[in-house]
Amino acid sequence: MKEFLKEASIFTELNEEELNFLAKTAHEKFYPKDSFIVRKDEAGTSLFIIRSGEVKIILDDVSGGEIPLTILGKGSFFGEMSLFDGRPRSATVIALKDTTAVEISREDFLQQITRSPEIALKIVAEMAYRFRHTDDTIKAFASKVSSEAYANIEKILSAQLE
Repeated sequence: MKEFLKEASIFTELNEEELNFLAKTAHEKFYPKDSFIVRKDEAGTSLFIIRSGEVKIILDDVSGGEIPLTILGKGSFFGEMSLFDGRPRSATVIALKDTTAVEISREDFLQQITRSPEIALKIVAEMAYRFRHTDDTIKAFASKVSSEAYANIEKILSAQLE
């Protein structure tokens, strides 16, 4: 477990003692393809690091469909926002393939952050990257909706003028 955690991008700066602590508190869980790992609005009590497999992170849209945010694979992590604010999950995570994930509880993680504040900085940097990616996705979607609405308005106005 320690060797896997050491390879995860958020833990590369940890020393042996810190890695040992996390390895003792982490546990592995298997999720079959198409199973839910976390659901939006559930209590956010842990961080997940993908050991094998692939997951998709989605939001539900108003029509009952899903809005894909991203796909994550081996070594990627999710659930980090709930670690800091203790609030419910902001998205749903579904296994795209059979997936094994390592889970670390919020309580254990916060204990480790007090020992190694640089972990928090690494996660905040990753969160900023993800927010920027989400912002780009939202901008592209808004642009598409705006273009389609404008085109429809033009059609309506043209039909009225004829």
